[in-house]
Amino acid sequence: MAHDALGLCLCSLKDDKDLIPEPSPPERIETHPGQSIALVDVDTLEYRQKYGSPSVKKTLSIPARPNDMAAKQHLNPPRLKSRVCAAIQSATFTFHGCVRI
Repeated sequence: MAHDALGLCLCSLKDDKDLIPEPSPPERIETHPGQSIALVDVDTLEYRQKYGSPSVKKTLSIPARPNDMAAKQHLNPPRLKSRVCAAIQSATFTFHGCVRI
């Protein structure tokens, strides 16, 4: 549950172009008797791929040369599209790793 909550929060902050706060050092978090601190690991790229917004159908024309190169590698249009989308997403969404709350 914490993983989903943090993933949703981080993706929402990124979508709204808000700053993502630095993680709190565990030693600076005050706990009361019976409470503990847990590290929550969220890969936001993976989270977005799993729970991201629904797809939107678009028709796309590409130059012949990239099409021929894709055909030589046996990349059908859906596979080519998914590789391009993954490359774009990883280039524009760079926050990865472990976040401490």
